[in-house]
Amino acid sequence: MDKELQTKEYEQLDYDKRVKFLIKLENAFNLIKRLFLILLLSLILGFLFSAVAKASAIEDFLIPNVRLTQMGATIFHGQTDSFNNQSLINNNKNNDLNNFDSNSNYTNNNYISPKYDAFKPESLNQKIPVIDENTSNINQVDFAIRNDIYGSQTSNYGTTQTTFTFIASVNTNGIPRDSLRYRWDFDNDGNIDSYFSIYNNASYRYKEPGTYEVKLEVLDQKGRISTKIHKILVVKNEPPKAVFQVDKIKAPKNSIFKFDTSLSSDDQYGKYDLYYRFDFDGDGEFDTTFQNKNIWNHAYSEVGKYKVRMEVRDKEGLSSFAEIEVEILDDNKPIAMINIENLNDRQFKFDASQSYDDFTESRKLKYRWDFNYGGANDIVFDTSWSNSPYYTGNYKLGGLKKIRLQVMDEQGFIGESFAQIDVPMSNKLLNLAYKVVVK
Repeated sequence: MDKELQTKEYEQLDYDKRVKFLIKLENAFNLIKRLFLILLLSLILGFLFSAVAKASAIEDFLIPNVRLTQMGATIFHGQTDSFNNQSLINNNKNNDLNNFDSNSNYTNNNYISPKYDAFKPESLNQKIPVIDENTSNINQVDFAIRNDIYGSQTSNYGTTQTTFTFIASVNTNGIPRDSLRYRWDFDNDGNIDSYFSIYNNASYRYKEPGTYEVKLEVLDQKGRISTKIHKILVVKNEPPKAVFQVDKIKAPKNSIFKFDTSLSSDDQYGKYDLYYRFDFDGDGEFDTTFQNKNIWNHAYSEVGKYKVRMEVRDKEGLSSFAEIEVEILDDNKPIAMINIENLNDRQFKFDASQSYDDFTESRKLKYRWDFNYGGANDIVFDTSWSNSPYYTGNYKLGGLKKIRLQVMDEQGFIGESFAQIDVPMSNKLLNLAYKVVVK
């Protein structure tokens, strides 16, 4: 009895193991089935996404030797490898060219606008279809020209170091602006210098002097091309003309000399693109760095003659020189001269106009007076400093008066002189004095 029960228990245990195994197997199968469905769905979605991306890949048309950024095309350095214009989009090109009506309206729906994927290497070998210009003049197309010469009044002139920037403008007449593509022939030699691009601007620098025709072509979504041509003049750069002036040739020590370079000029660049530096003492070493300014000040502390040398440099590094000699002398005090005129009784006119200085002009001298000088301890003046050498005044009291005049030059040196006058007493004062004595 116990053996039979034990056998049944073993059979039940084996059955349970088989059931558990089948459950695990079923779960594994379901998991594999789910993974397979997910993988299949991913493949289908990936295929659809790839197809849509490929169909809508109207990326920027590549420009040789130019990296396009969101700011536009970078600078071309000289002519790029030219591209042959003879290319086709499909075998229907010749038929497509004949399907423009007299109003330049495209009527063939079979035309396929060129599309290039900027991320595929094979795009480098693709070419642009050439449409007859006589049938493509549908938009008002123009472009502005800018150069990097500061303050230039003629933007279509420059040198071989000038960067020209061309900015296209189009009257779209209802055509979506983002469907337009632009390309350039910077010398209009028939060899296009760029692929069509979504960017409406490009920059270029010419290697050789000459007159160039810049040609813009604008392609619309139906394959029609509009063109515009402007001329560029490129010249050889020449050194600037160095000229400077100084406000005085001779002056005493510590005088400030003012040098002015504003008369310097350049035939290719404006004054704002010129830079200057100075060697103030003629020792062959420049005392300043190049700076874009016209007024320069310098003072000399030693007596002697100095050769001042100025160098002017343009934007391309070409320069020229100019020189001026200045002389520094020992300064002397101004000579103070006094002339006194008695106008009426105790009224006098004091005149210092004959005073002079070796370096300071008379009109720049300054004067002050003490009309009743009392000696070395008298530090009070009756007037303040003035540019006028004249003074007229009245004495209230008579008697012997000592006059002191001081004259100051631009450097602050002071000359001094003295004079003496006898001012008559008034009758009232004489009568008063008589009465006092009688008493």
